[in-house]
Amino acid sequence: MKQLTMIFALLAAPPLGLLAQPTADSQNVRLTGRVTELTLADSSEVFLGGAQIEIWSSGELLSTIESNVKGRYDSRLSFFKSYVVKYKRDGYVMKMVEIDATDFAGQSRDRGFIIELDMTLFRMYPGCKKFEFLGEIPI
Repeated sequence: MKQLTMIFALLAAPPLGLLAQPTADSQNVRLTGRVTELTLADSSEVFLGGAQIEIWSSGELLSTIESNVKGRYDSRLSFFKSYVVKYKRDGYVMKMVEIDATDFAGQSRDRGFIIELDMTLFRMYPGCKKFEFLGEIPI
């Protein structure tokens, strides 16, 4: 009987990977992800801690968060707004994205919504202006 109970408990438990998944809440859009550094020489990536993630709406800076040592970040956005999210760190080419949260279906708003957005930054090189447009045009 103990073996049967143990087998049932193992089968009923969620896989460990599911426990680590981000969860939504019904009041917000959850923006989460990881920032990495791309080494252009060999296309390798490493976690980039200390990157600033700025959340803008209607030309106003709403919040600034910082990626942790493993590059992770997490924030909440309100429904019914549009956002510009800027990823930056001194010495790196800035990138930005637009997020339109103005028209989510009612069912998504009731359950919440998660946007998992990983961003890769790369270093600026003196005299190289080839990638400046990334800080001016959302990707």
